[in-house]
Amino acid sequence: MKINILDCEWLTWSLQSNYNDRLRKKNQKKELIQIGIIRVDLKNKKILDKKNIYIKLTFAKKIPKRIIRLTGINETLLKRKGVKFDVAYKQMNKFIGKNPTITNGADEKVIQYNCILNKIKPSELNDKNFYNYRYFLKKNFNENDLSTENLIKIFKLKRNFKAHNALTDCVIIKNSIFQLLNNDIYSNNFKKFINV
Repeated sequence: MKINILDCEWLTWSLQSNYNDRLRKKNQKKELIQIGIIRVDLKNKKILDKKNIYIKLTFAKKIPKRIIRLTGINETLLKRKGVKFDVAYKQMNKFIGKNPTITNGADEKVIQYNCILNKIKPSELNDKNFYNYRYFLKKNFNENDLSTENLIKIFKLKRNFKAHNALTDCVIIKNSIFQLLNNDIYSNNFKKFINV
C-alpha cells in the first residue's frame, strides 16, 4: 500500500495569527514557501520517492526573521531554488497522484487558501484523498499537543532532525506511522482511518 505524506511551511507573522484569522492583519497572508512530500510503502516500511518544492514569494516582500529561524528558509534560497506557486501546485498534484495523502494539521487547506490567493481554481484538490493525521492521533492518544514537532517526544523518535522543514516533517510523521504499524491495534485503526 502506497501513501503520501505532505507537509507545508508558510509565512505567518505571529503564532496567534497562524491559528486565528481574526488576529492576522489584512496584509498578512499564509503564503506558502515550501511543500514537502514523501511517497511511502506501508507494507515494506520504506520511502519510495520524495519531492521538495520551494515557492518564491508573491505577496510578501520578505520572510520574517522568526520564520527564517524556524525553517532555515530565506529569500536567497527561494530565489535560487523556488518556483512560482502555480508551478509548485502542478508539481505537487502530479506527485500525489491518486494515493491517499496524510497531513498533520490539514495543510491541504493552506494549499487551497494559496490557490485562491493566486487565482487558481483548487478543483484538483477535491479529487485527492487527504487525511489529517491529528484526527487519528486525538482518538488514539491522550495528548494535547499533536504538532509534528511534538511527535518526536510522543513516539520517542531519535532527535537527529529539526522540525519545521517540510520534508523533514514528512519523515517525522512517517517514523511515527511506522511505529504505529508495529502495534496490531494501532495498525488496524490506522488502516481503517485511511480506508484501506
